[in-house]
Amino acid sequence: CDIARDIAVIVEEYKDNVAWLDGNRRQMAKFRVALKKVLKKYNYPPDKRADAVETVLEQARLSAIS
Repeated sequence: CDIARDIAVIVEEYKDNVAWLDGNRRQMAKFRVALKKVLKKYNYPPDKRADAVETVLEQARLSAIS
């Protein structure tokens, strides 16, 4: 699945920079924008994008902690 692969690439890119987990607003914004672009690229339903971004963000936080 292309969308899952693209999201995984974004998460890996930002997961290595743990500082964004501590509330670095600029990094968080870049992460969210990158995710939104991927979701839009694959025509993910607009009304579900915000939930998807939050879900991916939470999963990234959890994977960075472990």
